[in-house]
Amino acid sequence: MQCAKPGALRCLARVSKRCFCDDAAPKWAARYPPRFFDFKAFRESLKTKKSSLEEAEAREIRREYAKPPPQGWTVIDFLQKMDFGDGAEEVAALFETWEDFISMSGRDALRIPNITHKQRGRLSRHIRLFNHGMWPRLRDDVFAERFKGKPLENEGKPWTSGDDENLIKLAEKYDVNFGDPWIYISWEMQRRETDVRDRYMRIVEMPRERLTRCELGITKSSRPLLMNRKFRMIPTDLYIVPSERNFELIEAQFQLPEAFEKYRQADIF
Repeated sequence: MQCAKPGALRCLARVSKRCFCDDAAPKWAARYPPRFFDFKAFRESLKTKKSSLEEAEAREIRREYAKPPPQGWTVIDFLQKMDFGDGAEEVAALFETWEDFISMSGRDALRIPNITHKQRGRLSRHIRLFNHGMWPRLRDDVFAERFKGKPLENEGKPWTSGDDENLIKLAEKYDVNFGDPWIYISWEMQRRETDVRDRYMRIVEMPRERLTRCELGITKSSRPLLMNRKFRMIPTDLYIVPSERNFELIEAQFQLPEAFEKYRQADIF
């Protein structure tokens, strides 16, 4: 068995060249061909080929499950309704069927020639909105019916004593005084979050607050000091005063201590 000379192998490596595409080899590669296998270029070529196959498969799936157009609509009608602008007829002529047009992705829109960047962005946005059922604009009742979601089991039902007891137990379990646990309580009770929170405030918090007492005294000295029309040295204060409907008010029985009587000014307090 005869073996080739090392010089012949070296010449063979210079002559042979691995190519992963049909593009012409650059001049530097033709003049200085690689002597070893370029594994990095091989991985990049393999990655590009795999991504192109995945994109083609996704395009076929979108085309197969494409949403049908509104009654009487064609590609040119779609472009006119979204105010595409100049060149709508040329763009519509690029697509043979409605499915080819509406299954287009953002990367596919980059291949459309002779349109502006703004037109390309508006086209991708309206196709995405149409596929999600959010364009053309629906009536409010149709929109609410389409996106209302699945109702909860006890949603809208009247509260019973058993529900109130369960609510109090869950409130102690999830510690309503720490964080915001209402989303977990609402799921376990199969009611809306606002409904559960309002019910807890009505049966627990409001009776407890009605039994407490507090005193509130506001003097004229709390008024802001106006330096000019644009600048205030002391900002205004916000006072939240309980109402008689929710809290029982008592008569004011405030008495200033004798030690402070001599400092009192009647026009202020």
